[in-house]
Amino acid sequence: MSLEFVKLSDISVENTYLRLDTDVSDLEKSIGALGLLSPLVIDSENLLLAGGRRYSALKNLGHEKVWVKRAEGDALEKELVSIDENLVRKDLEKVELEANLRRAKELYTELLNKQQGKAMEVAKEIEAMEESEKPIVPDSKGDDEKGALPEVEVLASQKFVKDVSEKTGMSHRQIFQAIERDEKASADIKGARVRGEISIGHTNEVIKLPKKDQKHMLPLIKDKTVREVRSLVKEAKSQGIDAVVERCSRERKYSKEAKNLQKLFKKASQILGGLELEGISLDHESLVDLKKDWGKTYSLMSKLLNNEEDFPPNVGFPPGQGHIEENPNAYQ
Repeated sequence: MSLEFVKLSDISVENTYLRLDTDVSDLEKSIGALGLLSPLVIDSENLLLAGGRRYSALKNLGHEKVWVKRAEGDALEKELVSIDENLVRKDLEKVELEANLRRAKELYTELLNKQQGKAMEVAKEIEAMEESEKPIVPDSKGDDEKGALPEVEVLASQKFVKDVSEKTGMSHRQIFQAIERDEKASADIKGARVRGEISIGHTNEVIKLPKKDQKHMLPLIKDKTVREVRSLVKEAKSQGIDAVVERCSRERKYSKEAKNLQKLFKKASQILGGLELEGISLDHESLVDLKKDWGKTYSLMSKLLNNEEDFPPNVGFPPGQGHIEENPNAYQ
């Protein structure tokens, strides 16, 4: 790449890979103190390929001319330049990173298919690597496209994973998993991840289902653990998604608060049962404190139950011990 000094106003920023709407205040301070350490990258027509945040910072600082590197090559190579910078950005959304990784892998394959000489160079580079360091490429394309990958695609995948791992610090396994998530996750699942409704762990499980079923599974997994999602996915694969949705719709829905109360009461029952079984007695001071705490709990729980129309007054409490208001001195 050749280095040139060009007008900032002559640079076009019509590139979908650029991020021009992010906070660049820290970058402005850095450029103000140290100058531009890494030049912008443009093509022969002054289209900005890499350095969107640096461009925004320079513009905000009032720079009129900047140092740039002018990239050569065809459209595929230029697109790869844009993606390459995104891969090392710390503020890139996980879903967006995965989409960039998938596209970069495709570009590596397309470029090697076009450049046979380059393919031979890559083959020699991979061959020279230690056996333990060579990227292990999946043998097939997935459930819908069984069969071994063509040799060029294997070489491209190995070269891609090697380069990305060196740049990002991601392991080979992490890279392939990220690409798999982008390939197999539906738009609904990706949207839920961006909104923070589900985790990567949830996604890794739900993408085992066809994309058409993932939309129906999404409402069922938002409040589930990864283990619970794994169980639901297994059930959906064996019995069908409709059966899972129907079963879950029949189940009693508990709020997070209700579930927490259930856990507390269950734990308390276990402890009390253990005390009774072992014949253990508590000291007087402990009993006095526990009686006060139970009084508060009883009062609040009584109000909670009796505010519900479906429950008769004092439901679930011992005879003669209704609302705490009926016997205000009982727990004092």
